[in-house]
Amino acid sequence: MLQFAVDGNLREYLRKNFSELRWLDKLRFAQEIAEGLSYLHSKGILHRDLHSKNILVHKRRILIADFGVSKHIDEETKVRGGDGMNGYFEPQCFINYNVKYKRDKRSDIYSLGVVLWEISSGQPPFKNFDNMGAIVYHVSTGNRETPVPGTPDDYVKLFQRCWDQDPAKRPEIKEVLEELKNIRSNEEFSTVITAEHEEEIISWIDPSSSDLYMHRKKVNIWKCCPCDYENPIKIIDNGSQKPQKFQKKTEKFQIEDYEVFQYS
Repeated sequence: MLQFAVDGNLREYLRKNFSELRWLDKLRFAQEIAEGLSYLHSKGILHRDLHSKNILVHKRRILIADFGVSKHIDEETKVRGGDGMNGYFEPQCFINYNVKYKRDKRSDIYSLGVVLWEISSGQPPFKNFDNMGAIVYHVSTGNRETPVPGTPDDYVKLFQRCWDQDPAKRPEIKEVLEELKNIRSNEEFSTVITAEHEEEIISWIDPSSSDLYMHRKKVNIWKCCPCDYENPIKIIDNGSQKPQKFQKKTEKFQIEDYEVFQYS
């Protein structure tokens, strides 16, 4: 299947393109991975080796691959810790190394949590560790990777729940998927403009008319959704929120030093 994934695996894709990804892109990747895992679990299948090298990217769409160790949930086969990539394995695989540990859906959820962190950071887990033994000890003693500054709080809480030391506290894939949809929805449907406090940056030209223009001066940060659907807009101007509920399709474009939204 790899030869059909024009963008390679997720790890390669993040390494090459991370600086260009918006949070909307990262959240879409996360949601598509969760949807794939949800489908497997709905069919009674455990992946058991989920990591960024067997998640493929084809034209910016996600494909889960490498089912070499996948098993039906009802099968009694047990797997010894150490098979595959240790950074994505739950600590139960290592704590009693001489005892084979039977993985279940919660094992896949742990791996998913690590992948979600990787999407937020652009780096593989435990990149700076010298050997597998160090990773095993680190994870087994309850340590995890550190959230990256700028990551949405709800996203951090989600992947931390996924990789909880106690399998019973990890969410089911249905809950993970719903939470990702909510986080993504919040990111998509809120257009937030942050400006320098000393500058008056927003001027409205007859908001009831068919055309609405937003003028800017020295705007530091613009977080904008693609604006190809009906979109209520929130505006933060000098620290105050002004919800504007225009239910009209929008087109976003830029002219020199001005940012313009045209409503039609």
